[in-house]
Amino acid sequence: MTAVLVILSALALTFVLARLGRERLALIDGEGLRFTGFNALRALAALGVVAGHTLSTSPLTSWPKVLVGSMATGVALFFVISGFLLYRPFAKALVDGSAVKIQRFAANRALRILPLYVLVVVVVFFATEAHPTQALLRLARALTFTGVYSGDDLVPVAWSLDDEVAFYLLLAALYLALKAWPRADQRIWLGAAVVTAMICASLGALALQPSDQSIVGGPITKFHLFGLGMLLGTVHARWPHFQLSPYGMAAAIAGVVGPLSVSVIAYDRHGYLFNPMCGLAFCTLVGIVAFSGPSTRLIRLISWKPLMHLGDVSYGIYLWHEPLHHVLFNAGLLSSSFAVAFLELATCTVALATGTYYLVEKPALRIKHRWVVSRTAVAPDDNRAPVQPKGHSPAFHRAVPRSPTR
Repeated sequence: MTAVLVILSALALTFVLARLGRERLALIDGEGLRFTGFNALRALAALGVVAGHTLSTSPLTSWPKVLVGSMATGVALFFVISGFLLYRPFAKALVDGSAVKIQRFAANRALRILPLYVLVVVVVFFATEAHPTQALLRLARALTFTGVYSGDDLVPVAWSLDDEVAFYLLLAALYLALKAWPRADQRIWLGAAVVTAMICASLGALALQPSDQSIVGGPITKFHLFGLGMLLGTVHARWPHFQLSPYGMAAAIAGVVGPLSVSVIAYDRHGYLFNPMCGLAFCTLVGIVAFSGPSTRLIRLISWKPLMHLGDVSYGIYLWHEPLHHVLFNAGLLSSSFAVAFLELATCTVALATGTYYLVEKPALRIKHRWVVSRTAVAPDDNRAPVQPKGHSPAFHRAVPRSPTR
């Protein structure tokens, strides 16, 4: 009965908070282009992480445990999406000779990840009892995104934010180096070659670091996930209007299911193939969404409003779920049944994430949104469209809900 009350109360709170914040922002990359479908991937990735972490207090047995446990690899999907969305504007600039302002890129990233992250860090800091000196040191590591290098993060999932920030720095440095290359027509392919070499180096480093062959890991051994997204972004920048045919879609789906199955088996056996295979599967999955038009059945399916809302608040779900997990478990409110415990944790986390989305994330996103420069409209049969000024709402804009980028 307690679990039912917790779930129903969290659902009601989520509904109220969602109704209070109806205005939405466009899902954009650095060019001001909107990609439909990625919010659904973020939602699934975030809920997969929640499901995987629920196992620590509400265990399963046999194969269901393996399948659910491997769902925590949703963070790898976040990395591939980041690699694609963030590198694509740089790759596009290398193709057409335009320029990306590094200062604006840095400011956009700060506005996207810092407000909510700092709030979560501060809440966890004051809620955690520890030796004062040790607590302050952990706080300093959290705020400087260096916890992953000492293996001690104040917020357990913050290791992935540490890797993200390292990727941002690498991204800016790589772009500046490529822009300095004298042959403009070679820059995009030189960038692809450099990224491929770095992916190989990352996979080599992963082989030498058994501890990083799990879900967590440092930016070097996890770069191959970002790098695969970057290669996909390179292809998209070069051929932006390409769309998958039905046969191509079928082959791509097989390219997701096959590697992901190998990844699940490798995860259970703590094998090396776990990371490379899930990266390959998620890269293919991102490619399916990136190269599908808005009229396809897939895009219409994953544009379901509740799923889009979960994508809106996925960053909050990811950051809040572990602190809430500890609170619910220590209060004796978490069921020992996995399904019930997952529903409790997921609904409570979505409610809190929804509240902080409208109170913390959205004000910062409005500032970020004002900096987006509208571009020339792309073909209407594409699933990408320039952000329109207020008052402009083409039909296919209305057909797909809007959402912020992670």
